[in-house]
Amino acid sequence: MERLSFDSFDSFRLIVIGEEHKKEYFKAHRHEFYEIIYITKGRGKHKVDFETHEFKENSVYLIRPHQIHEWILDDFNGEYDGYIIWFSEDFLFHKKILTKLFDIHTCLIEIDEDTTKHLSCLTHMIKHELSNRKELTSRIFNLFLFYINRNKVNNNKSISRDPRIYKLNSLIEANFVEEKSAKFYADKLELTTKRLNELTKKDLDKTLSSLIIERVIVEAKRELVYSRDLTIKEVSEKLGFQEVGHFSRYFKKYNGSCPQAFRNKNTLIG
Repeated sequence: MERLSFDSFDSFRLIVIGEEHKKEYFKAHRHEFYEIIYITKGRGKHKVDFETHEFKENSVYLIRPHQIHEWILDDFNGEYDGYIIWFSEDFLFHKKILTKLFDIHTCLIEIDEDTTKHLSCLTHMIKHELSNRKELTSRIFNLFLFYINRNKVNNNKSISRDPRIYKLNSLIEANFVEEKSAKFYADKLELTTKRLNELTKKDLDKTLSSLIIERVIVEAKRELVYSRDLTIKEVSEKLGFQEVGHFSRYFKKYNGSCPQAFRNKNTLIG
């Protein structure tokens, strides 16, 4: 499995899929930057953190740093077109959009007709300015993200508008290794566990505990498959478990198989 590096670009890169397609873009990999895949032509399958999603026209796929993802195809034969965009947080003129757009519960956003027109104009503007003015490109790209996020909110009534849910997502992302108790996150938000559970059930149809568990299990899967030089014990320690037995029981309870069996089953990824 490959790790794509920032060495290949300077904080922002726009790749036109139909013109520039390399195998490392499509096979299983992860990286330390954000990625947007905007499909304007083609249908197929894409796997993100071991979950398969349908590729379809006029859709945007959001990849957060460190997520493992791959395109399900034997070879590229021109069946897709659109854009792959790599960028760092530092490239953005306004960074707050990241919290709302790249929340931990969103991967696919279907783009409506009006937004498609806006994105087409903006991608052409980005391509024109990319080699000229970085600051202007950053501002245009922020508009690109804004239109995607507005489309996401307008066309998905289940999207949370409660700022406490966004803050909770950030807290879980920053603390799930050390803190796995629901009370920790409720205290941080100055809410009772019961009240915070009511909010997560209303907005996400999930309990607070299930959100924490899902984040731990996803990270465990990533480490088991990607960091093959680590033993199961080392993976458990990296995820904050004091005993490898506790980690094994936890993983099996919430994933259905023991860590070693999951690692063996996924040896062909990449």
